[in-house]
Parts: sequence; C-alpha cells; structure tokens
Amino acid sequence: MFVLFQKTENLCQNNGKTCRTDPTWFAFNQSYFLFVTTPIPQEEARKACLEKKGDLASISSEEEQSFLFKTFVEKNSD
Repeated sequence: MFVLFQKTENLCQNNGKTCRTDPTWFAFNQSYFLFVTTPIPQEEARKACLEKKGDLASISSEEEQSFLFKTFVEKNSD
C-alpha cells in the first residue's frame, strides 16, 4: 500500500480552478493524495507514482499527518 501525492499544478489548469480528479483523490494544501491498496515493493510504488507525474507522499507537517491519518487510516480501518 502507498499514498501517491501530486502537486495541484500537475492535475489542475486555470490556476487550480479546473482539476481533473475523481472522488478517490483528496486535496490538501495545494496537493492531491491517492491511497493505493495494491501491495507492491517501495521501488515499484515510487515508479508508479513518477509515471503519474507524482511521487510517494512524505509528511511535512503535523497538519498533513493528521489529514492523511483521518483520510486514509481511519476510513480504511473498518
């Protein structure tokens, strides 16, 4: 499992006003996150992210950690 992260400019046009995402992507602080449940090695996960013009998510603040936990861990713990 991994979380794919993309900056808004990689997904959006018109200064972030038009974004091409579906409901499986979640926005936070000008970035979008996608939780991928396929179990694959880290190297393959990163390659998959880079192919989508993103990267593996790395947490850079307590707010971001809280968002990711609430969005992906709590919702998928059922």
